[in-house]
Amino acid sequence: MWVGIALIAAQLIVTAVGDLETLEFVYVVVLGWHTCVAAIMFGVLILRAFERDAVELGAQLHCADRIGGRMDAVKWLGIVVGAYAGLVVAFECFVVTMGHRQAARGIQPGEDWLVITTTDADGSNDTVVAGVESGGHLYVAANHWPRSWYNRVVKNPDVDVIRAGERMSYRAVPVTGDERVRIALDYKLPWAIRLLTGFPPRSFLRLNPRSRSAQ
Repeated sequence: MWVGIALIAAQLIVTAVGDLETLEFVYVVVLGWHTCVAAIMFGVLILRAFERDAVELGAQLHCADRIGGRMDAVKWLGIVVGAYAGLVVAFECFVVTMGHRQAARGIQPGEDWLVITTTDADGSNDTVVAGVESGGHLYVAANHWPRSWYNRVVKNPDVDVIRAGERMSYRAVPVTGDERVRIALDYKLPWAIRLLTGFPPRSFLRLNPRSRSAQ
């Protein structure tokens, strides 16, 4: 109920000033928080059901006190895990939403981002990603759990990239071995970001320029 009230209030306030981007941001934040709370409540309900069965079993085995103490620890561990999982989901939803909005409005001057255009059977898709130069090559990385753009690139490695206002064509090559170790060291993410994203595996792509004759 409170989530609905918060969303309605946010819509009324933000719509009044005409800032729809802020409204979208508020939606993501409120719904993300709701996801965290729902994950915690769901975890508590499951743990309570499990605790009841475990205590009944302990009573039959005459060790209810020991089982009850352990279940308290398990309960708190479950709450922490559920809260963290909800936080990761909320943060990843926020990143995806902001990425779509940024891709729609385009990269602004002074922003160090790339827009990579991938294609599949349903058409083309624009995704905002961060790029890094290392050893004379341009690299991009999948740093989040949602990585549909990366999966499309693996299936069809010919991509277009808008960088600093210039569109160029590349062929993406998955990075492995020593090259991956080097680029991972050159392109480190802050530990806080890794924590908020739930420590997803990082996948790197080297972007090799395509000659016009090959396009």
